[in-house]
Amino acid sequence: MEKLNCSVEEISDSIENLIAEGATVPLCVSGSSMNPFLISRRDIVYLRKHTENDLRTGSIILFKRINSSLVLHRIKKINSDGSMLLCGDAQTKCEKIEKSQVVACVGECS
Repeated sequence: MEKLNCSVEEISDSIENLIAEGATVPLCVSGSSMNPFLISRRDIVYLRKHTENDLRTGSIILFKRINSSLVLHRIKKINSDGSMLLCGDAQTKCEKIEKSQVVACVGECS
């Protein structure tokens, strides 16, 4: 099989559609926010549709920012209103998202 190199932004709609249909989508990690757990261009995460049980402190999720960019970060805290605080492992500043922004969870990594 031929590999296709493209940015997440170029295929974000396809990723979201595949996950919504129940597919598991492999994605090569890019960026340094999840260092040292996930290394850019080395590690692959397998994204799948999330369940309520997947949304817990410590889980890694893919979410959509308000500007439509997709980001992979870890859940640091779940607030009583259902919103979540997320942060990359190599970062100190958390960002708050709503549950509706969650696109997928990481099922496994390699």
